[in-house]
Amino acid sequence: MFAVLQNRAYALLWLSSLISTLGDWLLLVALPLAVLAFSGSALATGLTLLSATFPMVLFSPLAGVLVDRLDRRRLMVICDLSRAALLPGLLLVHDTQHLWIVYTVTFLMAMARQLFDPAARAVLPLLVQQTLLVRAGVLLSIAADAVRLIGPALGGLLYAASGVQLVVWLDVLSFLFSALLIAGMRMPPCDAARPVLREAEDWRLSWRQGWKLGWRRVKRSPTLRVLLLADALSSVKQGSYNVLNVVFVVEVLHAGAIGRGLISSAQALGGLLGGLLVGYLAARWRTRWPIGLGLIGNGACMLVLFALQSYPVTLALSALCGLPVMVAGVMLTVTIQKTAPASVLGRVFGIFGGVGGLALLLSEGAASVLGDHVSVVLLLSVGAGFELLAGVVVLTALKPQRTSRREAGGAISAGPGR
Repeated sequence: MFAVLQNRAYALLWLSSLISTLGDWLLLVALPLAVLAFSGSALATGLTLLSATFPMVLFSPLAGVLVDRLDRRRLMVICDLSRAALLPGLLLVHDTQHLWIVYTVTFLMAMARQLFDPAARAVLPLLVQQTLLVRAGVLLSIAADAVRLIGPALGGLLYAASGVQLVVWLDVLSFLFSALLIAGMRMPPCDAARPVLREAEDWRLSWRQGWKLGWRRVKRSPTLRVLLLADALSSVKQGSYNVLNVVFVVEVLHAGAIGRGLISSAQALGGLLGGLLVGYLAARWRTRWPIGLGLIGNGACMLVLFALQSYPVTLALSALCGLPVMVAGVMLTVTIQKTAPASVLGRVFGIFGGVGGLALLLSEGAASVLGDHVSVVLLLSVGAGFELLAGVVVLTALKPQRTSRREAGGAISAGPGR
């Protein structure tokens, strides 16, 4: 599996993901805790997450078009540098009167992420052979979960010891290192990277025409249509979890900052085990089974976790939940990469980001408004039900055969080292 790291460009992308993900987890744990400490309100904490979700709806479709038209490596470097420049603004926040700064910074950083993420996903099929996409995707997810073993717990510990300031500066450094590594990647020549570009689009096409091209690709593919619906349903679960997880850990489990970090690290442990499992499943199971059963397994595990309301049980079940999440997530992403042509892959991921972002936004909004008035456990359980529904949709609606050659037409197979 690790042989794919011999590809220098992929290895640099992998290492940059490892470093920036560590910084992200430190901040992801510390910032909501700081906002909750300032405000004491689930609504204020939810608004922090909503400000990071709005760009997914507003900007993802446009970002997908830009990713297919611009130099993807340069775009990722600019996004990393932009986020490093934005983060110090959080140091100006000292009480609830300055929370608008948190919302502004998270909004702008999320805009940069809406460019970076589809660019990183779209560049992967240009760096490795199509037969190695599962391994490459698994290694990226393993790196993320390996960091998650220590990142959230470390973020909670750093926040408890020194507040959010040190966490902010560490995240700044992570983005700077990431930008440096990505800048050193050697990309395939333009004509090799995007051979379908000439027949797929002209640079004079408007954004609207370019977005329609990607949307038509999704509509014409039964596989992409089903995955888009499942991803949207899963995003509903994720929205309620994003907003109310902090409240659940602090107010229901009484676990505090370090306890929340340990729960996230436990989820990463399950993700590492899932990374070892997904390669086996990809070779032996048809696409719908790893994705569908992964979603159902995660939803069922979360329902039990919320019902028992015990910190030791939550810690153990969080590790168990991480396994199906990894399997479903990696297989869903790789299936999209194999199904959509490389020339419109950025737009396809942009459409997934926009639709999923809208579902996430609505869910986070509802959870933020209802979180102070309705049982947190009930709202989280309803969200887990949407995850179960997403898995059922995949198992019943996704075609049992593997991705067809017709759907995979135009996908790039770039050799190692290119």
